[in-house]
Amino acid sequence: MEIFDIKIPNEVIRILIILVTGFIVNLIARGFIRKIIKINGKNNKATNKRRETILLLLQRTVKYIIVILCFISILNVFNINTSAIITSVASVTIIAGLGLQDVLKDFFVGLSLLVDESFSIGDIVEINKHKGEVIKFSLKSTKLKALTGEVIVIANRQINEVINYSVNKKLLFIDVSTRYEDDVDKIEKVLRGLCKRLSEEMESVESVVLEEGIQDLSDSSVNYRISTLVNVKDMYKVRRKILEEVKKEFDKSNISIPFPQIEVHKGE
Repeated sequence: MEIFDIKIPNEVIRILIILVTGFIVNLIARGFIRKIIKINGKNNKATNKRRETILLLLQRTVKYIIVILCFISILNVFNINTSAIITSVASVTIIAGLGLQDVLKDFFVGLSLLVDESFSIGDIVEINKHKGEVIKFSLKSTKLKALTGEVIVIANRQINEVINYSVNKKLLFIDVSTRYEDDVDKIEKVLRGLCKRLSEEMESVESVVLEEGIQDLSDSSVNYRISTLVNVKDMYKVRRKILEEVKKEFDKSNISIPFPQIEVHKGE
């Protein structure tokens, strides 16, 4: 074949066709898999995260299969006996499998975790005493990002215990201190109004509620309790936001947050 008076070998043309075909098939397969495993707003977050994990694994598996098939097809272009190669690879794989038992364990444990839906990407979990957010999951290993920032990689075969904190929401309590001198009715009115506003504005919480009555009478303050249901991974963010809004609302309403006081009595 000639293009612009340049003769291109038939082998090169066939290789290009194989590569382009493989690329197109991979795109079609990815779209087909995404169509089957639907991720949309109608599903809850947990369902979407599990489907996203399965989607990524299936897409990677299909990609590797297509790459292998393209490689075998390219070998056929050069009249290389691929049957003998496949047979040899299969024999080597069986022998190597005996020495790669840990890899196989990783694969089957990863498959089991996927089928059991033990966790999904984005979940807050505790695995073998390591707590963090699942940022990557494959059939070989699981990668966690600790709440303090460290990234922990755990081989699937080493996973003995999984605690998933993202399955149910956590009840978050925040205690707010006020002075004994401040009016109780005024404080409760301000806090209830704030809780109602935060419930409407904050998407990461179900509702912000002021617990009925005074929570505690401490040495230097009268304490009120605010509670809300929140995802574990959003817990610290929500806590900081609520405390910030409490401070702003108290400043506007001239309500003081007390500091510890010690009375010293001097003897006569």
